[in-house]
Amino acid sequence: MKRSNNVRVKFGHKDDGDFFGEMQYGNAGKGFYPRHTHDSYEVAYQTKGQRTYMINDNSVVLQTGDVMIIPPGVEHSSLACEAPYEAYVFGYVPELIYSYELSFRNIKYLLAFGRETPLERCVFRGDSALLCEMRQEIEKLISYDNQPDMELPARANIIRIHYLAYCLSSGSQSEGSSEFISAVNRCIEDHFDEDISPYFIADQLHISHSYLCHRLRTELGCTPNELIMRYRLGYAENLLIYRLDLSVTQIGDRAGISDTSYFIKCFKHSRGMTPLQFRKMNSRKI
Repeated sequence: MKRSNNVRVKFGHKDDGDFFGEMQYGNAGKGFYPRHTHDSYEVAYQTKGQRTYMINDNSVVLQTGDVMIIPPGVEHSSLACEAPYEAYVFGYVPELIYSYELSFRNIKYLLAFGRETPLERCVFRGDSALLCEMRQEIEKLISYDNQPDMELPARANIIRIHYLAYCLSSGSQSEGSSEFISAVNRCIEDHFDEDISPYFIADQLHISHSYLCHRLRTELGCTPNELIMRYRLGYAENLLIYRLDLSVTQIGDRAGISDTSYFIKCFKHSRGMTPLQFRKMNSRKI
């Protein structure tokens, strides 16, 4: 990907690249990182043990499985640890999330995390479906290991991780949301490959269309159609990887998107690459 000044950006380079990722380790009395800031977003995923950060003079302890996003320009540091820990830390420039090439990403995703964002909205804990999906996306990113030939899927993973962070930060972890969201998810899972619509979901759940839209926007930060498309594209991903005998057109049909051009457009919209590019990048893993 090129910046607007047409200067090629190095991938996976910590100093001047638009993305970097590394495993960080700490032992007793070690693991200290002095106070600093970045022009990029930084995400810390605690894979083992615990680690204490100082964010704008506020302390936050990350336990195993916790994820934290640090907005650009926010001062942060980590304290020396008392016991061994392991964490994957990666950073990415805002242009990776919102650029001409990825203009489908609404500016609200970019503005979701800024210097004034409350700390509690930047730390994600627990076992919600969205957080579990975020952890899976980060694990994929770890497996790419900054390899140049994995640049495209890595970018797609980062976009997805940032979107999930946006959804989590927007209130999807609020109490009482799980039962309603589970019911919506079950309905979509059962019918996503059909001609399903938000009105169909509302009818199945015996609620109004407006109420459905309001609850999804409040709890997941998305519309019903966006949630339906998420399921369709997730199903398409699996077919692209494991059903090499199926063409892109056939996979689109099975995922409920019969217009091949529209399927390709939606897939690239969400994943940052075409279905064939995704298949090529992931076929080596099976």
